[in-house]
Formats: sequence, C-alpha cells, structure tokens
Amino acid sequence: RGIQPEPLQAQLDAIRYFSEANNQTHHQAQKWRERLLADPKQAAVFLNQFRTDSQRLNQVIRAAKKAEEVGKDRGEARRLYRLLFRAITH
Repeated sequence: RGIQPEPLQAQLDAIRYFSEANNQTHHQAQKWRERLLADPKQAAVFLNQFRTDSQRLNQVIRAAKKAEEVGKDRGEARRLYRLLFRAITH
C-alpha cells in the first residue's frame, strides 16, 4: 500500500522494451541466416552493416550451406545464427 507505482511501472516498461528489442534482434539474425544461406555473396552486405570477422563469417556460412545441402546439420546453422546475433548486438 505504501509503495509508489511509478518506479515499478518504469521497471516493467524497461523489461518490456528490452524483451521487444531482443525479439527484434533474434528475428533480424534469423532473416540474415536465411538470406546468407540462400546467397552467400550477401555476406558483403552484412559486413557493411555489422562488424565481425569476415573470414570466420564466410567459413561458418560455407559449413552451414554444405550441411544444409547434404542434409546433415550438426549445429552449423545454429553456429551461423549465434555469430550473426553477436555481430548485430555489438
């Protein structure tokens, strides 16, 4: 009863904003993964927008693309997603 609602509401709003921003980043990373697997040459576009190791990015794209083509994905697509997510958030 003696608690002011404004500080609590501000914290709830901050949590909600963080959650929405985090969801947007996840969707952005997923879209980039799909885009890069469809056309690995799009890596140059990604690298122009986000900073990451270009050699590592190309290696992970090739591994994920090969695993997709063979039908044996052992985490390569997930590795690509994590690399993209880290690059987008930093």
